[in-house]
Amino acid sequence: MKANLHFLATALAGEKYEFADNWSIETDKAILRDYFDKYFYNDHLRTYRKRPIYWLYSAGKAGGFKALVYMHRYSSETTDIILKKYFKPLQNYLCQRLNEISQTIDSQKCCLLNQKKVNEGEKQLRQIKKRLAALDHYESFLCALAIEHISIDLDDGVAHNYKKIQTDHKKITYNLLVRF
Repeated sequence: MKANLHFLATALAGEKYEFADNWSIETDKAILRDYFDKYFYNDHLRTYRKRPIYWLYSAGKAGGFKALVYMHRYSSETTDIILKKYFKPLQNYLCQRLNEISQTIDSQKCCLLNQKKVNEGEKQLRQIKKRLAALDHYESFLCALAIEHISIDLDDGVAHNYKKIQTDHKKITYNLLVRF
């Protein structure tokens, strides 16, 4: 497993990392995570000529939520599963983080300690609040479509199904997936 992971990371990162002294399995994981986060979907769109078999649920750049779904494994429960198993835990984590940072800032301010740490904390607070606002907006889309339990027919094709899972019974279309 480690050898396979290292092979993939080396292929994606290029030769400059192959013989690095500080190479570790964490470096391999970071390279793969970075590839899937930034480059995989665009490569996939190019390969499949804008008819992707992997669909990317995304809350946008500010939201920071992404989930890849393989079209052939999609079921009527998929959006609901994404909402409950992946989206909600991320949202809860960010809320907890927001509270922790707020408490840290308050303790730093009242003790008149390091102003630099206070400023860094306030910057993190603004970023998390912005991200949570984007996630709240995206959550309304996810919830609206999760209760629909929309199923797809693979014989209808990628473009039809891609649009279908983003449209509710009232024919309102939500931007749930990244456009291709």
